[in-house]
Amino acid sequence: MCDMKLKLMSLFVVVMIISLACNNNSSELQEKISAMEKQLEESKSYVPGLGITMNQIQLYHAKFYFAMKNDNKELMQYINHELEENFEVVVDHHALHDGVNIAELAQNTILPALESLEQSVENGVNEDIIIAFDNLTLNCNICHSASGHSFIRIKNPEGISYLNQDFTEFVN
Repeated sequence: MCDMKLKLMSLFVVVMIISLACNNNSSELQEKISAMEKQLEESKSYVPGLGITMNQIQLYHAKFYFAMKNDNKELMQYINHELEENFEVVVDHHALHDGVNIAELAQNTILPALESLEQSVENGVNEDIIIAFDNLTLNCNICHSASGHSFIRIKNPEGISYLNQDFTEFVN
């Protein structure tokens, strides 16, 4: 979302410069400025839909798996944080979806699993991390079933599908 805000701000600046260079009419310029300010303000309240957020979560789930397989604890901590942030969006902005209390489901299944995963990474015991990750995956599927989406089943990746990222630990 920050990238989108930066692009909009950049667009706003470019439009302002072009408007100043091409137009001497201050009232017309002020109208253009006001319209751009309104668009910028509206973009600040953008919240991605549940499907987009879930796709982002699925991407982070897969990335966590590869970081885990490469014993990259720093990357696991980062990705776990990103997962938590995305689930905050689910809880805060998609509480009810098709009559199902998604926020309650996430709070009862996913958030405890994420906390357990975070603790396992902090403790650094690989076997516990694997167990906690498998528990997260299981709870994703429990949540999907409870919300009437049992046709969406999450599993561990079978091969690297994100070929543009190195999942090994960075060494200076």
